[in-house]
Amino acid sequence: MQFLQTIFLIISCWTATIHKKLTVVKMKRKLLIAIGLAISMPSIASSVSISINQKWSSTWREYVQYADVQSTTDEIEIHNLELNRGNCEYYKQIALPKKLKYGQTLSFMIGTKGRICNVLEASVTTNKGVEKFRFK
Repeated sequence: MQFLQTIFLIISCWTATIHKKLTVVKMKRKLLIAIGLAISMPSIASSVSISINQKWSSTWREYVQYADVQSTTDEIEIHNLELNRGNCEYYKQIALPKKLKYGQTLSFMIGTKGRICNVLEASVTTNKGVEKFRFK
């Protein structure tokens, strides 16, 4: 009887060791797959950046809000700008679509004289898709 208990104990330990080794192998395999996917996926970095600024307008003789869209990639084509889901107007002084090279900026004057729009969200439509930005 003692002999059977010893064999059962040895088999249990051996099974637990094999299970731990298989778990480690599975974890390594999952890690390698995750690394491979991360390397093979295209960069999800933004192609544009946007900032909301106030600039002095000699025409209006007051500070006016501007949305400045800047290219952060070699070449991008801006198709549309939407502020606060279409609830905030901007002057379309520039004909869209407009191509930008790295570092170039398009400025859009926001709102109308005396009416300031509190921009919470901006969506920029480009030839590479739509990018959304949120502001506090």
